[in-house]
Amino acid sequence: MEILVVLSRVPYPLDKGDKLRAYHQLRILSKHNSISLFCLNEGKIHPDAKSKLKKLCSRLEVVQFSKLQLAYNLIKSVFNKLPFQVNYFNSRQAQKKFTNFLEEKVPDIIYCQLVRTAEYTKKYTTIPTVIDFMDSLSSAINRRINNSSPIIKPFVKEEAKRLAIYENELGKEFDAQTIISKQDHALLPLTQKHQLHIVPNGVDTEFFNPTQTKKDFDLVFVGNMAYPPNVDAVCYFVESIFPKILMERPHTNFLISGTNPTKSVLKLASKNITITGFVEDIRTSYNRSKVFIAPLRLGAGLQNKLLEAMAMKLPFVASPVAFNALEMKENKLRCANTAEGFAQNCLKLLNDEDLRNSEGEELRIFVEKNFSWNNHAAQLNKLFEQLTSNYRYTQ
Repeated sequence: MEILVVLSRVPYPLDKGDKLRAYHQLRILSKHNSISLFCLNEGKIHPDAKSKLKKLCSRLEVVQFSKLQLAYNLIKSVFNKLPFQVNYFNSRQAQKKFTNFLEEKVPDIIYCQLVRTAEYTKKYTTIPTVIDFMDSLSSAINRRINNSSPIIKPFVKEEAKRLAIYENELGKEFDAQTIISKQDHALLPLTQKHQLHIVPNGVDTEFFNPTQTKKDFDLVFVGNMAYPPNVDAVCYFVESIFPKILMERPHTNFLISGTNPTKSVLKLASKNITITGFVEDIRTSYNRSKVFIAPLRLGAGLQNKLLEAMAMKLPFVASPVAFNALEMKENKLRCANTAEGFAQNCLKLLNDEDLRNSEGEELRIFVEKNFSWNNHAAQLNKLFEQLTSNYRYTQ
């Protein structure tokens, strides 16, 4: 097939969940299809990005937005009812470039990621279109309302409202939609869900494979430390959970590893808490640690960090928000919905090396069986083939 993929970010380096998902899907789909990749971009492009992506794509176009253009795009939200982030990534100039790019080589199917790109692609009715919602964004934004400052809260409320309406509209505009988990399938506010397909993320188990090294940290959290749900998670853990652990185990140390830590994250540093910032190879952070924590209260979707931790044979303790998307059997050790329960689960694992080892082995087997990029990309490829076949039949 000739597949046109539309993204709101250049999917390299793999430092954000949407980029990771897009990159691995492109990597596998490109083995048996011709890929044209159209990316929107804000900020600097990684010097290796284009060369990496050109190995996967027959055509590549990156539309660069200036800060002035993005500000103007956002102002448009006053005059229409589109979600703020849809307006942010939408412009007439970019639409013209997209139309020209499409017409140079008309695809068999259009696949766009996130609602941010939907305005570019939804008008095409003679080509099958698929949107990857990834997760229920309206639900994720709705969770942030209570944690927002009084100044920002009205805008967050409005964005959640606009997103819920817009997501439902897109459920009717696109021939098919994909979502990352059953949890998000249930949360997505579509009146019609018969063409909403669950396509989970995967994990590269060859790359994320533990090696023998000294475990000099007890607990670890990794992620983009400028992403609000991650910031909230570590702040909540340090304020409400970690003190309970330290009362019983005073020498416990905690590693926070990931790019762009905010001021509120940096302030958490102490004799028991180490903050690394960007790490060249995130596997070192997993390898050095005994237990992974995922105390997320905001956000949605399947957490790549959890899949990576499991592949690295790290036992974990997670909140229901993070745990439920795994579709794993209920486990009182791995999931805790109170600060006290979370602390006690961490302590059980930290105080029992045999338990940590058995958990790690079991979790590695679980991800190998259930979270293969190859299997999930093959599922996506099959969906594309069905849609293109149906279009040829009905034309």
